[in-house]
Amino acid sequence: MNQPMRLLLGLSALLLSLSVGAADDPTPAQRIPLLNAPPPPFPAELKSEPVYQGTALIGCVVAPDGSVVDAWALRASHKAFARSAEESVLGWKYAPAASPEKSALRVDAVEIRFSTTGSLISQTQFDAIKSLLPSRDNELPPILESLPPGARRPSRMEGAKPKSLASHPGGNVEVEFFIDSDGRVRLPLALRSTDRALSEAAVSAVRQWRFEPLRIDGKPASLRTRYTFRFPKADS
Repeated sequence: MNQPMRLLLGLSALLLSLSVGAADDPTPAQRIPLLNAPPPPFPAELKSEPVYQGTALIGCVVAPDGSVVDAWALRASHKAFARSAEESVLGWKYAPAASPEKSALRVDAVEIRFSTTGSLISQTQFDAIKSLLPSRDNELPPILESLPPGARRPSRMEGAKPKSLASHPGGNVEVEFFIDSDGRVRLPLALRSTDRALSEAAVSAVRQWRFEPLRIDGKPASLRTRYTFRFPKADS
């Protein structure tokens, strides 16, 4: 295969597909098949540098139709690898959910290993990589698990809370998400909820939120956080 960057799939890596999902969606032990995943190119800006290989770990949000609606570098050995990987993953196509009209957003993680002679892509465990997040690689803002003493929590600048659902008994939904160094919400996921409609309403609302950029000692940082939504019982 003489293409400049090779795509090798089907390795001994396991995808943990996290969903607020229905029974016809992939279980945690199953993979979301990749239908079209062009490998990211080796960054042109590094070809004149003494850099011959690198890595990027990308978290992405997959819509029910299989399109990627968000891609964010959780780790990268250089910000150029992060940019190349994010741009490519946004154009990837996964297999659609068995019942797209009834399914929720899914979350995947892929590790991309760049070299000047080829690119290796493998799906990995999204839940397992969370233990890697507090330390970030070269040039990417750190992801904080909690704010240091004296640091002010970033204020929400845009977006509203979800409204109660018509003819619904209400309930609670906890959503985990990341606030990146630009204040954007990345990779939101409903953690604990027994109701799909509430989960989808909560995640949809969070995706529209925007925060003031986080700075720690004058330097940009990202934050992993959670928010619990309490949906009141709808008026009958």
